[in-house]
Amino acid sequence: MDVIEGLCLAFTDGPLVAAPDWTRIDNRTDIRPNRIRISRGRRSERDKVSIGTLTANGTDKSGGLDPTNATGPFAGDLDPIKQSGYGLYNPIADTWATVFRGHLADIDPYTIDVSARYATFQLNLVDALDLLTDAMMIADQAGNTVPSESIGDVFYTGQQVDDRIRALIADAATAAFGVVWPSALLQIFSGNVPVQGTEYSSGNSILAGIGDAQDAEFPLFANFFAAKDGVLTFHGRFARSNPSMYGIPTWVCGDIPAWLADDTVAVIQKLTLARGKTNLINNALISPKGILDKDLAGQAVMDPTSIGLYGVRSLPPIENLITDGGDEPSPLTANEETKEYGTDIVTAFSTPRTRVSQLVFTTPPLTDARGGPVWALAQGVDLGHVIQLTTTHPGGGGFTNEMLIVEGITFDIAPMQGEMTNFTLTLDCSPQGLAPVS
Repeated sequence: MDVIEGLCLAFTDGPLVAAPDWTRIDNRTDIRPNRIRISRGRRSERDKVSIGTLTANGTDKSGGLDPTNATGPFAGDLDPIKQSGYGLYNPIADTWATVFRGHLADIDPYTIDVSARYATFQLNLVDALDLLTDAMMIADQAGNTVPSESIGDVFYTGQQVDDRIRALIADAATAAFGVVWPSALLQIFSGNVPVQGTEYSSGNSILAGIGDAQDAEFPLFANFFAAKDGVLTFHGRFARSNPSMYGIPTWVCGDIPAWLADDTVAVIQKLTLARGKTNLINNALISPKGILDKDLAGQAVMDPTSIGLYGVRSLPPIENLITDGGDEPSPLTANEETKEYGTDIVTAFSTPRTRVSQLVFTTPPLTDARGGPVWALAQGVDLGHVIQLTTTHPGGGGFTNEMLIVEGITFDIAPMQGEMTNFTLTLDCSPQGLAPVS
């Protein structure tokens, strides 16, 4: 796939063309964005990933983005669901990198100034999760052959979790666009559990079905998202506990003392940490779909020592998982596998932990020797990547090689002269050490 340079739209290609013909719109003298904000991912592992968004605000001096302008440079092409994206320029390496790819949702608002000499605009982009949310399961069009007792509904046969996700994505492409989802826009890691045959009512969202499969692999720790280059990505639980095995990058970050000891460190501007009850869990009840009532109590997992110290801190019950047993490390029934989820979660969360919740990076000066690693991080970091953090705090505290998982990414970008930009990059993180190993 081609790297996007600046703010681009693909006016002539369909929504699922892997390598469209990009047209750059922000290097014109008449259309100038002045603020770009990208928001992707989730705050912590306890949340679901939201649809990624990019908003670009700016000034239009010639009516190029005015949908009523029949003679404008993009006349007739300013329709929603055009592929769109943004690439960030690295002035040190003289390279571009895609940091958001998705589709145009709308131009709203487009405001004509009272002087009639210019207009202000806001372009709203969404990532590929939006397509999966809008794509519906339709009887006789999605899923597999429906059992006689489920005529009129949608049925997916029992299969491995990653195969279920692929089947749902394939149905989304067929239902929404009548095409095959390009393999170049998919990275579905192997899962570790089979899922039950599952029945859905017509009209359910494809993304909701993928969420069911994601939770079947392991609530909190399995993840599904659209990567920065538009690739739909599924990470199973072992991608989190052993990321190097799956080729997931690690970014070495820290403060100035850490950089002085190792000039490959990307220097942070701000670190936010927290310690408290928010992420304490010492009581969990996780169960599969179809469990017998008499077996439900046996799914409860508690840590009496933690409860004695901190009171009962319950994970909201997670019921009706479509997990159909487990493959790793040994075959388990659905009840046994889902109870393992509760056991691993209580083990990981029953003790208070100091958590790095956010890391902030800003544009380094061109003459600053620390700039290279920061620019490389800004261009390359993505959801699910690993941060290795070292800091020294006033009074003697700090972190040494603390391993974090990137859960959320927020970019605030201010275009400057030429290709230059000022950016603030905020990473929402969670501890990598909480990942399950079973």
